[in-house]
Amino acid sequence: MQDIDFVMLGNRLAAARRYRGIRQYELAEQTGMHPVTLSRLEHGNLPGVTVAVLARVARALDVSIDELLGWQPPRATPPLQPKRPRARKAAPVAS
Repeated sequence: MQDIDFVMLGNRLAAARRYRGIRQYELAEQTGMHPVTLSRLEHGNLPGVTVAVLARVARALDVSIDELLGWQPPRATPPLQPKRPRARKAAPVAS
């Protein structure tokens, strides 16, 4: 049986959430979790997380539990990579 690295699980979960452009409170609401619980999970401070909770989170983020746990590599179009911020255009200078 493989050990679970809860810090890496939290990092992958947070990256998948950011990639989807979802805020923590929105994901917590979608999955029926308390926002503090989700925050603790993302920070690796929730070692008692159940498979049912992971399944709800994975489904909401459209990733597999295996991807969140790092037991399977991300898909070709990686949902677990955070979005890169778009470059902002400079405001036109008034003359």
